[in-house]
Amino acid sequence: MFLAKRFFFGLSLILLFSVNFSRGESSTSALKTVSVVDFAFVPSADTILAGDSIRWINNGGVPHTSTSDSGVWDSDSLHSQSFAFKFNNPGSYPYTCQYHSLSMTGTIVVKPTQLHNVSIVDFAFSPQVDTITAGDSIKWTNNGLASHSSTSNTAVWDSDTLQPGEFFTRQFNTPGSFPYHCKVHPFMTGTIVVKPAAVHTVSIIDFAFVPQTDTITAADSVRWVNNGAVFHTTTSNTSVWNSGTLSPGPSSFTRQFSTSGSFPYQCKFHPSMTGTILVRKRGDANGDSKITVSDVVYLVNYLFKGGPVPNPFLTGDANCDTKVTISDVVYLVNYLFKGGPPPC
Repeated sequence: MFLAKRFFFGLSLILLFSVNFSRGESSTSALKTVSVVDFAFVPSADTILAGDSIRWINNGGVPHTSTSDSGVWDSDSLHSQSFAFKFNNPGSYPYTCQYHSLSMTGTIVVKPTQLHNVSIVDFAFSPQVDTITAGDSIKWTNNGLASHSSTSNTAVWDSDTLQPGEFFTRQFNTPGSFPYHCKVHPFMTGTIVVKPAAVHTVSIIDFAFVPQTDTITAADSVRWVNNGAVFHTTTSNTSVWNSGTLSPGPSSFTRQFSTSGSFPYQCKFHPSMTGTILVRKRGDANGDSKITVSDVVYLVNYLFKGGPVPNPFLTGDANCDTKVTISDVVYLVNYLFKGGPPPC
């Protein structure tokens, strides 16, 4: 009897710990809608985050399908019906209607979410304040010896108790400031600051991109809108992105740029239509693609001597508070000379 009790006790512990260590994911994934009409997908191109879903709704008068070109999904025939699919893996997913494959095409672009790590130690969150962009995720990992939690002050999320080695992940899609604490040790506090990702619009006309060159800040997005009378695309020269066919109507395509650099592109139907997206880092106020003392001088001249404005303006926002002030100068000095955190 004693051996049997000990066996079941040991089994219960194994089950308990297996449940605890598999716990810890929180999702706030979005559901977007594509209208299937006679004879187009509206929008024909859409950009989502990994973990989001697309629902196709047949609002037309004849049967249609949503069928992946690479066999990832197939809705079968839709008669005034809908079909939903969840996209977990980043990438570009072209698709067609099996019945009208020549005219009905679309593309879903799935971008990865940026993951930021917060270490829970005895007895603090590190970093205590983290600034991220809407769509990014936070992963809290208990690296301490005691039990802890990540619990929103306003009941937005609660990890429950995390034992040493456990983690909890949550995606933040809404801009704002989100204070939280450890419910086991309420004096342990932290804040997640979610800044909005700026969206820049490029108008596609017959036959040009307007503006032809756009300068943005890393983490911003560009939205191309076909305002012309014929079909166009926005297609990266280096295969970084491809919008698929954008029909007049207008239809649009959006892409977020997380990496600084120069990104030339064209319309694959009209190769004479070209454009460039220039992506600069925050902190690179003078636009030389480096973060040095020259950027400190540039900001001082702008703030106190009537010097030129940073372009884009938020390249001067080193501390990510959506303003350019003396605080950004101090932030850069701390980063360059005192081992402070890098610009966000």
